This record gives sequence, structure tokens and C-alpha cells, in this order.
Amino acid sequence: MRYCFFSDYKFALTGYTTMIINFIKGLHLLKKEIILINYKDGLINNELLKEGIEIKVIEREDLTRKNVKDFFSVNDIFLVNHFPEFFNLLMEINPKIIYYDINDFIGEICRYKTMRLGFLGKKMVKLLLEKNALLFMDDTGVFNVKEYFKINIKEPNFLPIPINSYTENQYLMSGDNHREYLKVAYIGRVDSWKMYPLLRVLKDLSKVNTQIKVSILVDNIQEFEKYCNLNELESKYLTFKIYESLKPSEVPAFLLENADLYFGMGTTALHAGALGIPTILLDYSSYPINGIYHYNWLFESKHFSLGMNIDKREQGEGKTIIEIFERALSFAGRKGLSNETFLYTIKNHSLEMVAKFLVHYCERSSFRSIDARKYFPYYFWPHSFLKGLVSPFYKKMKSH
Repeated sequence: MRYCFFSDYKFALTGYTTMIINFIKGLHLLKKEIILINYKDGLINNELLKEGIEIKVIEREDLTRKNVKDFFSVNDIFLVNHFPEFFNLLMEINPKIIYYDINDFIGEICRYKTMRLGFLGKKMVKLLLEKNALLFMDDTGVFNVKEYFKINIKEPNFLPIPINSYTENQYLMSGDNHREYLKVAYIGRVDSWKMYPLLRVLKDLSKVNTQIKVSILVDNIQEFEKYCNLNELESKYLTFKIYESLKPSEVPAFLLENADLYFGMGTTALHAGALGIPTILLDYSSYPINGIYHYNWLFESKHFSLGMNIDKREQGEGKTIIEIFERALSFAGRKGLSNETFLYTIKNHSLEMVAKFLVHYCERSSFRSIDARKYFPYYFWPHSFLKGLVSPFYKKMKSH
């Protein structure tokens, strides 16, 4: 069995990119054969080559109906977080597929253009469950399946997000922990659902009467400034520095340089946790967060959660910003938080452990690409027929 991954992104600095890199690293530790559909000169392959990991990379443009059999076989398995349209090419080969829910969109699993098509989505989810081919990164997807499709999953299959871990606590080894100020860091793309939680953190930090230096790493500073003017937030206690775009392999050094505390969600929270940096999870929100807001430490997470939809979180659960800093102000307090964070991350998210879970789930799965054809509209013959008629004209117009 070969483990296959696909990404459209060439240089995108996203949690999804980091996740694929880490799954490949974990499977490589287990000496598994891996195929990546992406770019040979893309970020994923370049980051792997830096660590001496060579895998088979296939350019998407090189795949056709005539040659796809030269690259894949019925014994291969694809880990996907959506069903790509080009998987039409794989139907004749009929490899295994395992669906990994890592976002808030399983309700749109069978979306066709602007139509959500929930009745097809429900049938698809039921079939994935029957064939042991539906995995969740945390319980967000489990809640969504119940909300959108009225399906109650009693024993969900969780596959935690993997992260590169260390044998020793890097934060405590850094030796730069006794200062008159605290360093706080945040990393994230400039998306509204990430920005609103960050803006709430920055507002709450202004309530803490201690010297805090905040470092913010985003993918686009100009877009960030549309949401937030940091100059307006600065005070005698609070100062800011903003950075733009680091590769996944550069993130650990950035965090060790700039963080005694880390606020974040998703894969970046694990980057900090793996280093032993005390990490506070943020929930995601598509609107400004007002009223009382509570925070949770990463090591308090349930079902591997790395941040929840704020609409689905119980109000009053967690700690205020003042309570967070009461424990984190002293080095003794941070040392205890650091050890709890470090041990939690190793126990639940280490590369090899997560890769073993993945191998186990892949061996149990019996869902194949031909099964998706029944419910995913982009695999229906009318769509393929119409696209076959239109594509030659589109390519001709594009060439002119």
C-alpha cells in the first residue's frame, strides 16, 4: 500500500501545507512508500528535501486518463480533506480513499458549484462511516455531522494533527526566561475568522498591567493593517512587532525567539506546544467577539481540539486573560505550564504516533474512488460530458 497526498498549493504557507509535510515525515519514519501530487519545486517537496526525505512527486498537469495507470494502482490509498474534481481520472484504477475532516465544511462535502446538496452529503457520510473511511482531527466534525445530517457518531475515529516533536523541552533549555517583561506571539493567515479572535486577544492584553512584547506573524501585512492599527493599541505596557511569511521549518526558531506565551489555533498551536511554550488556544469566529471571553490552555484540550467554532463553545468555560497571566507571570508558573504543554503535545501529536494511527485506519478502510461517484456531482457523467464539450473551446480561448 502506498500513501498518497494531494495539494493544489505550491508555495502557500498554511496549516494544511504543514500538516501534509508532517504526515509524510511520520510515514517516512515508518518506512512507508509515499506519493505526492503537487509540484516538484513546491514548498512541500523543498521542505522535505531539507530534511533528507525524498518521495515520489507527480505534477498534476502530468496526469491524464491515458497515463494515470503508470503512476497509481488499486492498492494505493489517498488521504483527502475534500474530493478533488480531477479524481475522475482515478475511477478506472479505483484506489482506496480515506476522508479526513480538518475544517468546518463537512456539511458541504457534496457541494456542486453554489449548491450544498445536503441529501447527497448525508448519503456520502453514511457510506464513509460504513466503510471505516471517515476520520476527524477533533470533535468539531462530529458536532457538524450531527447538526447537518442528524447522524450521531457514537465512536468517532480521531486522527490528531501531527507535529514534529523534540526529546527535550526546547523552551526551558533556551535559558532566556528570567526577564522583567513577557514575550507573547501569534501566527496566522489574514482571514476574518482568524483575525476576530486575534483582535479580541489584543484587546484583552491591554488589561494586563505588566510589560508585554507582542510578535505577530502573518502572510500579508497590508491585509492585516485593514483589520488592525497596532499603533492605536500600543501603551506603556504593550508593544508590537509584526512579521511576514516564514516557511514551516523557520517557525520554531521564530517562536523560541519571541514567545513566553503563545496564542493561536490549529497547527501553529502545536508548533509552540512541541517546543514547550505555554500555549493558549483561540476559537475561530466570523464576527467580532464581544462580552466575556474565556481561554483554555492547549493541555486542557478535549478530543484533540485545536480551537472551536465560537458558536459551539459553552459560554463561561475556561479562564479570563487575568487568570491566564496570574499563572504565567512568574518563571515558576511558566515552567509548570511549559512542562504540561510539552508532555501533552508529545503524548497526543508526535509524528510517529499519529502516523501509526493513520496506517491502522487506512488498513481498515474499504471506501474506494468508485464509491464517491454515486454521490459527488463532479463525478457524475453529465458533468464530465459537458466539461468534455466545453474544455477544448476554453483551452483555445486561453491560448489566444
